[in-house]
Amino acid sequence: MTELTCTGIHLGSGAEGTEEIDVDLRWSTRQGVGSRIQAVAEYARSIGQTLRGEPLDELAEAIATRLCGQFDIDGMTVTVRERLLGEGRMFDEASASTTFERNSAVSNPDRQPQRGSGTPRGEGAPFEAVGVDPVFHDVVVSLQSPMPNADRLFQEVIVTIDGIPGNQVNGVSPLYFVSSLDGSDSKAAVMKISTAMPINQLGQVLTALQNTHEGALTLQIVAVSDSGDESFTSVGDDPQSLGAAVLGPWNDMDPDARLDGDPLAYLFAMTSDSTQVGVESDRWLMGGLA
Repeated sequence: MTELTCTGIHLGSGAEGTEEIDVDLRWSTRQGVGSRIQAVAEYARSIGQTLRGEPLDELAEAIATRLCGQFDIDGMTVTVRERLLGEGRMFDEASASTTFERNSAVSNPDRQPQRGSGTPRGEGAPFEAVGVDPVFHDVVVSLQSPMPNADRLFQEVIVTIDGIPGNQVNGVSPLYFVSSLDGSDSKAAVMKISTAMPINQLGQVLTALQNTHEGALTLQIVAVSDSGDESFTSVGDDPQSLGAAVLGPWNDMDPDARLDGDPLAYLFAMTSDSTQVGVESDRWLMGGLA
C-alpha cells in the first residue's frame, strides 16, 4: 500500500480577486495508475474548476467520490480551503474535509454517496456518475501554442491525458511551426486518443488543462470516430474552419484518415494557409528538436 499526498492544487481566484480556493489530497493505492500524482491532481483540478461555486463540503465530496471512481484508489481525504482576501472580510479562511473509503460512505454521516453515485446537487451539474462509457471512441485533439516552450507544454498535456484511466494516446503528430503575416508565430500538433470517457467529459478535462496554463496553449477536440475506424466526423459548428495547422500534422500522423468522407491530404491541399505551416521536428517527443 502506497500513501500519497498532493497539496495546494489551485482552483483559481474569484472574479474580483477576493477569494482563492485550493485543494489538498491524501490517498492510498495499491496500483500504479493511482500513484500517478500529476494525473490525479489534474483530474481533481478539472472537477474543482468545473464545480466552483458549490458549497465547500459538496465540492470536497464530489472530488473524493469521482477520483476514487476514476482511479484505483483505496481511500482518499480531500480538503478544500477558501481564503478571503478582500477588505472587510468576516474571516480569513474556511475549509471542509471529507474522507472516502472504497467500500464505505464518506465521513459525513448525513450524506452517504456510494462509489460512482450521482452528480452534485443543482441543475446542470456537468459531471455524470463516476464510470466510463463502455463504448470506446477515437478522438483527435489539436494542440496549439505561441509559447517558445510549446513542445514541453504539449508533452505535459499528452502525459496527463494518457495517465487518466480510460484513455490511451495512440498517436502524436510531428511538431509543426505555424507562421503568420502579423508575426504571431506559433507551434501546433495533434494527438489521437482512444477513450472510454464521454466526449463532453473529455472536453471538460481539456478545458481545465487549458485554463491551468492561463492562455499558453489551446486544446480542441476536432474529430471523433468509432474505435479503429479511420473515417472521422468533425466536431464543432464549422468544420471548414479547420486550417492547415490542424490538417497538416494530422495528415502526417494518420495519412489514411478521412474527415467527413474526404481524405485529409485533399482537405489540407484545399486550405488557404497550407504554405504557412511546416514540420519543425518529428523527434520532439524524444526530448529534442530535429
